[in-house]
Amino acid sequence: MGANQDNNGNGGPPKATSFPTNFASSMAWDPNLVYQETTAISDEIRGFVDKSLFGTGQNNLGPSASDYGDLTFFAPTVNMDRDPRWGRTDEAFGEDPYLVSQIADAFVNGYQGNTPSGTSQTGYLKVAATAKHYALNNVEDNRTGISSDVSDTDLRDYYTAQFASLIENAHVAGLMTSYNAINGTPSVADTYTLNQLAQRTYGFQRLRHIRLRRGRPPRTTCSPAATTGRRPAGPPTTKGAPARGRTRPTGATIPAQAGGQALRTAAGTDLNCPGGENTLTNIEAAIKGGALSEGVVDNSL
Repeated sequence: MGANQDNNGNGGPPKATSFPTNFASSMAWDPNLVYQETTAISDEIRGFVDKSLFGTGQNNLGPSASDYGDLTFFAPTVNMDRDPRWGRTDEAFGEDPYLVSQIADAFVNGYQGNTPSGTSQTGYLKVAATAKHYALNNVEDNRTGISSDVSDTDLRDYYTAQFASLIENAHVAGLMTSYNAINGTPSVADTYTLNQLAQRTYGFQRLRHIRLRRGRPPRTTCSPAATTGRRPAGPPTTKGAPARGRTRPTGATIPAQAGGQALRTAAGTDLNCPGGENTLTNIEAAIKGGALSEGVVDNSL
């Protein structure tokens, strides 16, 4: 829930109403019920950034009453939920792409303040929903070191169908890339899923006409990063790459972290949340080495 900076001794995150888990909610087969639930949740979220709470009670404010804290949330989880050994079963909505799409659309519409049909009611985002994990993050063990391999038919019709619905019907504000590789290419730098599918096929773009009222602007956020997928990059990278790589345009040698940032940015991943390797030094090294252009960085910004 963010900052909770000045709360008259009420430590810890703000205490909110507890609702059924996503998996339990989906068992009602009732998108309207989920819509009402997430409408109530985002009502509370907005309540936690009320200036009147600063210095008196639990809040989600920053270091001053004029700092509204965080209105971007890593939810909902919409990965297919077929195997209870996954370990995150209660976060998702089930194993049927159609049902998951209907429930997830209702979740995002209620969360973001849309009508049930996905139309903005005010021109503002109530909160910014970030759907995850795009895509094929259905194995928790060693998820940063494995490749989820799948046919194109299954990728489109099963594993990303719910994301397509969220983009097309609920206008979800952000996508969070998965931690795994997809058919050998790290998800964060996969131009096929980020560019060809998310943007060119499903139509995911930054919501330029919508902003957060009294809060931070919407952003395509995530960990490892947010995705808009804009243009194809060069050859995909793979895990286990050498510590330093040679770029084609200049022949310069740049740190692997700089090369990684270049590949994910060019593929359409706008933001790297963890931050450690996502530094100005690495971005500058990638630009100077010819692996990244300033225009691509401008697009991400």
